[in-house]
Amino acid sequence: MERWYTTAKLTVLALFLVVTGGAIGYQVLYVLPQQKCDRENLWWDPQDRQCLTPIPIRRFTSGAFAGYKIMPALPRAPTAHPPAPAHSNGAP
Repeated sequence: MERWYTTAKLTVLALFLVVTGGAIGYQVLYVLPQQKCDRENLWWDPQDRQCLTPIPIRRFTSGAFAGYKIMPALPRAPTAHPPAPAHSNGAP
């Protein structure tokens, strides 16, 4: 009976150590890098687990739209009735 009790204690202790090590490993490998990235105001990519720097769109388009001026849309002109269909004289 004493041997069975010791084996059960060691099994529970080993299981506890494995689960605790797994939880710590998950924190170190998954949670902490994401939190660090969020603190630095960067973008976290969960698929590749990378912390990425956002690139402003103006870096690529500043020269392309330099002379572009935004204008309000013109009001639509009233539409006339559609033209009547052309009549054929029956010849193919």
